[in-house]
Amino acid sequence: MSRRCAVANLRMQILALVTGAVLCSVALLSAFGVRSATVQFRATVQEATVGTHVAPSVVLDPLKALARDSGLAAVVARVAAGTSAGLGSDVVVVSPTGALLGSSDSSFAGATAARRGATGLSLEVRREGELRRLILDAGEWLLAPSGDTLALILQVPRAPEAANVSVSVDSASRAFGAGFNRRLWFGAAAILLLSFVAALWLVRRLLDPLARLRAAVARVATGDYTARVGATGLAELDPVARAFDEMAEHLDRSERSRRQLLRDVAHELRTPLTNLRAQLESLQDGLRTADASALASLHEEARILERLVADVDVLARADAGRLDMHRDAVDLAELVARSASAFVAAGRLPATRLHLTAQPARVTGDADRLGQVVRNLVENAVQHGGPDVVVTIRCGAAGGHAVLEVADSGPGIAPEHLPHVFDRLYRPDDSRARRTGGAGLGLSIVKAIVEGHGGTVSLACPPGAGTVVTVRLPITAA
Repeated sequence: MSRRCAVANLRMQILALVTGAVLCSVALLSAFGVRSATVQFRATVQEATVGTHVAPSVVLDPLKALARDSGLAAVVARVAAGTSAGLGSDVVVVSPTGALLGSSDSSFAGATAARRGATGLSLEVRREGELRRLILDAGEWLLAPSGDTLALILQVPRAPEAANVSVSVDSASRAFGAGFNRRLWFGAAAILLLSFVAALWLVRRLLDPLARLRAAVARVATGDYTARVGATGLAELDPVARAFDEMAEHLDRSERSRRQLLRDVAHELRTPLTNLRAQLESLQDGLRTADASALASLHEEARILERLVADVDVLARADAGRLDMHRDAVDLAELVARSASAFVAAGRLPATRLHLTAQPARVTGDADRLGQVVRNLVENAVQHGGPDVVVTIRCGAAGGHAVLEVADSGPGIAPEHLPHVFDRLYRPDDSRARRTGGAGLGLSIVKAIVEGHGGTVSLACPPGAGTVVTVRLPITAA
């Protein structure tokens, strides 16, 4: 339950993170966009050219004469008097530099004037939320009696469409901002929806492999080692998925081997136990006398059981890493010669069919365990090589290793069986192994002991040369 909650929380956290990031970005963009658009709109409106072009009029002639007779001050005073002075139109007077000197319209008070060309004027009146701009052409110059230029005088028509042209900047900006804001937030909502859908896809892509991994772990925890995660499509998770699949594969193989081992051990124990039971029941029923032959048969069955149990115990200890080793310096050549001669002394192998070549090769290891390796290899060669088998043993040092080779002249092993010869209880020829008493543990024990000494063991069947088992052990420096 806690793992499910953790996945759900991670899902919600990713969704919240992506959605929050998009929302903040849209909000900032919207606020900045509205503000920037409004400012730009205001500047655009204020820069707009609104007004009228006015032609010269005879209204200006009396003022030009007044300037020649009485000077600029008289002209400014008369213009300030406006219509009461008998002017037929509004008039403005500006200095040659563009400064407003006087106007017959009081609404022009505080206006900003700017010269346009030789006799033109741009007149702009700014009030709160209001812009009034006029562009006047064809002004007249006022001249002093001496002929000096005094000022520029321009006529402003009184027609409303010409003289009272105004734009409400604030109201226009607010209207523009409101419309822009509506469209922007509509677009933001669409972006947010698309980002949410994309976040859902991203979350699913990220968390589905984790969910598959969690389900596979749960199956393995219940003993189902066939569970696999497979490819995730994510570079960060693929190594984890592959490692899990390899672990599950290893567990699956181990479980299959364990079950097979249990079945095979039970099968191997069943035969001698059945023989023991049958012979004991014969003795109890009086069908057979307890003579030397019967006791020898019972002893042989007990010996088979003892050997099988001892072999299984060696493998179990090796698997658990508790295979006892009493390590010491061992001359492998001497150990091989001693172990091989025991088969000749026991009559198991004639001396004429044993070829031994042993060169000094010192290793550090358990002499008893290494002797068991030699005995198992020679035993396999004698048992499975046929009645006329020739066993060749070579021992020496090569390439920094002590090398032991045990070869026989038997029929060898079929290629399809070679990958399994070191598996426990594996017998390429089950019926022949039954006749010779093999349980299929000899090579498994050899492999466990050799690897416990840090060495390697391999088996090959060269064409027409029987079977060759090669053991390599780290050599001890002299």
